[in-house]
Amino acid sequence: MSRAGRPVVCLLLLSVGGCGYAYVTPAPPPDRAPVSVTAPAGRTWDLVLDALAKSDLLVATSDRGAGLIVTRSLVVTRPLSTQWSDCGRVKGSTQTRDRGFATRGEMRILIAATGQASTIRVTATWAKPDMYSDRASCTTTGAYERAFEARIAAAADRPAP
Repeated sequence: MSRAGRPVVCLLLLSVGGCGYAYVTPAPPPDRAPVSVTAPAGRTWDLVLDALAKSDLLVATSDRGAGLIVTRSLVVTRPLSTQWSDCGRVKGSTQTRDRGFATRGEMRILIAATGQASTIRVTATWAKPDMYSDRASCTTTGAYERAFEARIAAAADRPAP
């Protein structure tokens, strides 16, 4: 390369390197225990399916014997994504615009019998597919899971129809 071309190459390299942002990965998800439900496992199962149907969440897999329900992927809006998921952020920024936002989510719901009652544990998996990967992982804040579990526990306290 000629001496005259070196400044141009250096300038190009500097301009490309200056465009990147340092990315801070999301915090690990909170450790959560299953929630106690006053209803037997069979009724809890029915309450979960009813709640999923009312929320327009489709079931991808269900195994009543194992107590496992997995939803199909759901679309997440940006306002809800900020409450439910953490997809990282630009280092040093506290601005909402510099956060990553999940656009998809799936739920794994585990129901277990505990004598005359049961437990429920919801685990949400959030993702932010982008042009660089088909599934960039995010972590959960636990907010969606707590709200869903509380909804089922409250429904179990009401008399069966």
